[in-house]
Amino acid sequence: MSEFTHQVILITGASSGIGKALAGASASHSPKLVLVARDQARLQEVALTCESLGESVLVISTDVTDPQACSAMIQHAVSKFSRIDVLINKAGMSMWSAVEDVQDAGLFQRLMAVNFFGSISYTHLFLGHGIGHSFNLVALCCQQGDQSVFTRQVRRTYNDQHVAVFL
Repeated sequence: MSEFTHQVILITGASSGIGKALAGASASHSPKLVLVARDQARLQEVALTCESLGESVLVISTDVTDPQACSAMIQHAVSKFSRIDVLINKAGMSMWSAVEDVQDAGLFQRLMAVNFFGSISYTHLFLGHGIGHSFNLVALCCQQGDQSVFTRQVRRTYNDQHVAVFL
């Protein structure tokens, strides 16, 4: 048995990329998965694959930039599985153009909203529900945005409470 057996793992950005790969790779560990992303159809495809491998899966379509939706999603996951043990923040977006080629400077705000503040929001909500269990893990993963100050603070605050935080 793995340390993740029967653990409740919430993965943001689970409809594609690394989030999708992590959901599929966890099958041999028998976790309970909460898969989160904006694209409901792609999430359902990932869920079907995971369920075919024996995983218990909850799919929730949520935009990480919407704090109310994030809070409702956490509540839904906790009501279904009674806890969340592991949070993997993989929701993110990238920019493939030169800065001077960007026509709408609002893109930079969207990048920070998804990649930086989205991770912070989920981590904040998760720690409110996750502390008190024997094992907690927060993976702060993003393509852009400097989370080092936030990550150091979370590590300092929860260091003695069995919370592993890594970037």
